[in-house]
Amino acid sequence: GVEVLCDLLSDPLEAQKRAAANALKNIADPAVAEGMRQIIKVFGQIVGSTEERRIEAVYRVMRDCQEASTFDAIVEMAANILCWDAPMGENSIGDQERLELITNIVLPPEDIDRMTGRAVIVTQHLTQCIINRRNLEFLASKEVKAIETFFKYLDLPDINIVVHTLDLL
Repeated sequence: GVEVLCDLLSDPLEAQKRAAANALKNIADPAVAEGMRQIIKVFGQIVGSTEERRIEAVYRVMRDCQEASTFDAIVEMAANILCWDAPMGENSIGDQERLELITNIVLPPEDIDRMTGRAVIVTQHLTQCIINRRNLEFLASKEVKAIETFFKYLDLPDINIVVHTLDLL
């Protein structure tokens, strides 16, 4: 189930990561509480005998994936998690995980082509996420470095990126 999909996020093949991210995105539907509960539970689990939690694989895919479609799938899943309001008495993700998800969504790659491919994805999903005040507060924190990233987006030659960035701001 979800554990296997999380493990596939660590696969060396980008196609496997993208397939796993797409499947997890579908499970992390905010309208389906059971799927979201399962994802939250599994992401908090420690992998094998390591000290690493399964959600670390999500952060790595966000940082390292090469293709915009992989990035879009993993960010959409993360945005679903960030926007989910857990039912009364249930846990959502913790503040540290929320901060890490937002930080890794915003983190621009060094490669200008990859940044260009990701910019609209980032701004569209963050526009959805900032409806939740906690997400907005984390996005605005200095350690996320969102403003620096958004200024990089505004400096890109694609007018679509500039418009989406200005809409977000």
